[in-house]
Amino acid sequence: MSNNTLGDLFTGKLLRLGVVRNEDREHYARWSNDAEYMRLLDDEPIHPKTPEMFNFPRSEDSWGGVGFGLRTLAEDKFIGFTGLWGVNWSSRSSWFAIGIGDRDYWGKGYGTEAVDLTVGYAFRELSLNRVQLFVFAYNLRAIRAYEKVGFVREATLRQSLLRDGKRYDTYLMGILYRDWESKRAAQHNAG
Repeated sequence: MSNNTLGDLFTGKLLRLGVVRNEDREHYARWSNDAEYMRLLDDEPIHPKTPEMFNFPRSEDSWGGVGFGLRTLAEDKFIGFTGLWGVNWSSRSSWFAIGIGDRDYWGKGYGTEAVDLTVGYAFRELSLNRVQLFVFAYNLRAIRAYEKVGFVREATLRQSLLRDGKRYDTYLMGILYRDWESKRAAQHNAG
């Protein structure tokens, strides 16, 4: 399944990848104060943040990647972000991150579509060969979304995270261009 227009690169059935706007800082600040959301996203201790602590737009050069705001097609509502960071141009690889801060959009396919669109951008527009990520073992919803797109678990960092006195594993997951393309072709041929 090959889409050649930029619109197709950035737009799915539920959402589109867009720019993160300055007015989106309010959302980031609110989400950064949501303990459950932050514990799915980051291993750093949670602390309150204000909108002024988020500076947009960021220069891609400042973090070695490209980021997108996630906006619903139906309402043009900002619900989260995705990003490719730490791009290694010589090995054609990058790290992936996603956060859907608006709980109304959890478990409804928005995350899976955002992962697929961003990975598609990495492979088709940036000509990367590999995208990888870390995910906490307890983040089952994210793991399912990654697996639907074609990510595979490549390693387990045993007991790498301490939360509330309990130890949790972290998984390294990755996807290669050839595997992503094969999965898309199979889905296209199936119907």
